[in-house]
Amino acid sequence: MRLWLKFLLATGVVILICLTVVGLLSGAIIRRRFDSFVRSQERGNLQQIVPYLADYYQRTGGWAGVEQLLQRRGHGQNTIAPGQRLFLLDPERRVLLDTQNEWLGRIVPEAVWEAGVPIIVGGEEVGRLVSGAALQESQHSSLLEQGFLNSLSWALLGASLAGALAAIIVATILALQLTAPARRLTQAAQRIASGELEHRVEVHSQDELGQVGLAFNDMAAALAHQEELRRHMVADIAHELRTPLSVMRVELEALQDGLSDLGPEVVASLSEEVQLLSRLVEDLRLLSLVEAGQLALQPAPTSLGAVIDGIAQQVAATAERKGISLETRYPPDLPPAMVDADRLRQVLLNLLHNALRHTPAGGAVQIAAQAQAGPLHLSVQDNGEGIPPQELPHIFERFYRTDGSRSRSSGGSGLGLTIARGLVEAMGGRIWAESEVGRGTTVHLTLPRADIG
Repeated sequence: MRLWLKFLLATGVVILICLTVVGLLSGAIIRRRFDSFVRSQERGNLQQIVPYLADYYQRTGGWAGVEQLLQRRGHGQNTIAPGQRLFLLDPERRVLLDTQNEWLGRIVPEAVWEAGVPIIVGGEEVGRLVSGAALQESQHSSLLEQGFLNSLSWALLGASLAGALAAIIVATILALQLTAPARRLTQAAQRIASGELEHRVEVHSQDELGQVGLAFNDMAAALAHQEELRRHMVADIAHELRTPLSVMRVELEALQDGLSDLGPEVVASLSEEVQLLSRLVEDLRLLSLVEAGQLALQPAPTSLGAVIDGIAQQVAATAERKGISLETRYPPDLPPAMVDADRLRQVLLNLLHNALRHTPAGGAVQIAAQAQAGPLHLSVQDNGEGIPPQELPHIFERFYRTDGSRSRSSGGSGLGLTIARGLVEAMGGRIWAESEVGRGTTVHLTLPRADIG
């Protein structure tokens, strides 16, 4: 069943229930008010007659001949309306007088007695005057009253039906308008599923459905970006593999044609290309494990100072050869971190190689660590060429190079920072970069503290 139809049915049921309750309550209240109004008028008329009846009883000592009194008052002073029926009851609820002579001598119900007006003579109740409407009310309403109430009921029913029809029309329009974004989302999802990743949903509101539309557009943009990255990754992998394979093929063809001898230089060149291929394959394997969350880590309390000193010694020769000053800075009481030491060394080594690669001779690279509230903080800072602002958000993407080229002389495979980010996040940390062109780059890491308590 369509969503708009469900909404319409739900709205219709609620409207029907509301109109039914309102109609029943309104009918009951109006009927009660109408009956009360009629009884109050009749009681007022009876109270005008009761003093004359009490005076008659006091003068005659009984009710004999009281019919003439009522007839005279009816014709003389219009106290009794034409056709109005009256009952005179004795204290035992027996009918002494019926203007229509149908209930003479009969006992009336208690409800009819209670509806009458007492006739008091000498402090004693000698009878009651009751309107014929009270007797009819105990059995059924008068035709006039019933006609009025029936007319009122039909009027209420007609108004309810008109209101229900108007409400259903408005509910239908609202249902179609409210479900229009859902229909657009369905169509957009189908187009996205068919491969149109550039398609977006038009958002015309700021309500919940509008927020869903915005979230859908964000998701579609993310899918399109991931698809673009996937295509670039395939192209980059093909390029990275093509270069060393081409070199190896040229060397081997030269050997086969007798154009060169299998000397130390040829062996070294082939060995370098094989190592490059091996390193690229290993980086791809490691990246796939990291992104799949299947990389086996062995976190343990680790001294960051020891890791920093070891990495600094490992790259000291390279820094000295390039004329770059290498500095380490951390407090002696730096608390241990809960990390995989080997993976942390891999991350820092990658960051140091990047810093040394992009720092000119005479520059400086610093590895620093400090304790702060919460996680520990590490940084690798250089004063090299820096990264343009438009490229900074992309440096952790696969195969991204800031120089825009694919020359291996200017960098590695383009996977180092992506792997570093995956490893840091897998250890429960965070990594980001800050840079300014011409003044250098700083890569920050946060790592969890070791639980030594």
